[in-house]
Amino acid sequence: MTETTVVSLPAPRGKAAVDGFSAHSFRVGPLDDADPADLLPLLITHGKSMGYSDDRHRDLKPGARGILEWLSSQPGDGWQQRWIAADADSGVDWLNALPKGSCAGVARRREVTRTGLISLLLNRVVLPNYDFLAMFSGRSLFREVQRTFQPDLVAEMLKRSAAAGMPPRRVEQGMNVLCKMVLRTGKNFDQLSGPDFEDFRNWNLNREDRVPPGIFPAWDLLRSVDVLPRNTSFKEFCHQGQRPTNELVDRYNLRCTDARDVLVRYLNERRPGLDYTSFIALIGHVVGSFWADIEEHHPEVDNLHLSEEVATAWKERLKYVTKRRSTPRPRKSYLLMLVEVRSLYLDIQEWALDDPSWAPHAVPSPVRRGDTDGMNKHRRTTIARMHQRVRERLPQLPVLVETAERHRREQQALLDE
Repeated sequence: MTETTVVSLPAPRGKAAVDGFSAHSFRVGPLDDADPADLLPLLITHGKSMGYSDDRHRDLKPGARGILEWLSSQPGDGWQQRWIAADADSGVDWLNALPKGSCAGVARRREVTRTGLISLLLNRVVLPNYDFLAMFSGRSLFREVQRTFQPDLVAEMLKRSAAAGMPPRRVEQGMNVLCKMVLRTGKNFDQLSGPDFEDFRNWNLNREDRVPPGIFPAWDLLRSVDVLPRNTSFKEFCHQGQRPTNELVDRYNLRCTDARDVLVRYLNERRPGLDYTSFIALIGHVVGSFWADIEEHHPEVDNLHLSEEVATAWKERLKYVTKRRSTPRPRKSYLLMLVEVRSLYLDIQEWALDDPSWAPHAVPSPVRRGDTDGMNKHRRTTIARMHQRVRERLPQLPVLVETAERHRREQQALLDE
């Protein structure tokens, strides 16, 4: 492909004028409500400006049309809602089944559909989530993102990173992270902000239980061109002190606005009686492990009143900790989480007696009294394990003290030389 300068595509519109990608500001691309007949010429024009080869132009039209026809059969008011309704973010196997009616082999169909999807992503017809991008994206897509969105700013970032001596591998990792954010949020590079980095960091922590290494050079790349404050590192940004409740809840990107607002209000009521660490843990349980899990597995649920089937399925999932690259294991805090979710419902029921504004949300708890049987035994078992750890480690205390003293003496001798 020949090098071209492509004008920046517009930033997406939102159904609410709120910055960030969260449930109450459902973000969609600028072409979310475009007619398929109008979209295809735009995709072809973009392909020409990118210098696509004849073979790629040949694949673009049937590939994009096949995806659009598939999404058109899904419920929703726009392409983003149809993308979510089709559960397209959950995997990439559907690429093998499109275009429908094609007689080509699986590999050929996948190549055609992939070409069409890349064009849809670069034109922001849909905004995929990070899970999908982790399965689908690659270096070729990231290079095209850099050529499509603000190529002049990208060139300046690369120039300044080279002048600062940033290793090429770190630059590539940082740019890959920025490209994922651009595709996910629908923002241009110069519109990315701290909360976008937090969203990406939290996603990777949930997925791999570690901070993504590319997030630090990504932050440095943006602050090198004054998009982010030059005097603030990403590590410093992450330690800004206690955050507002709504900001902490919005990290989970809840879709149901009503449930999100109720949870924020409830947590604000509970917050004065908890230290910050306990409050963060409570949010992780009632928002992350409970409601975010409900939305992920039962997107049709739109309020706190859960059917017996939904509640039972959630409790079964909660029993085990499932993380990528690890075998599922029983959750030690299972009963504690049940108690906290039950408290959420019972507190609301009690408050509704004095404050009618809580009444619409006073619904039966999905956690029955019998579900938490054994809580006292669980507490005693936890305390017993803690005491046993102390007994096992206590004989090693003199060794630890002697090692610390020896290290101190050695370092003091080095300083005295």
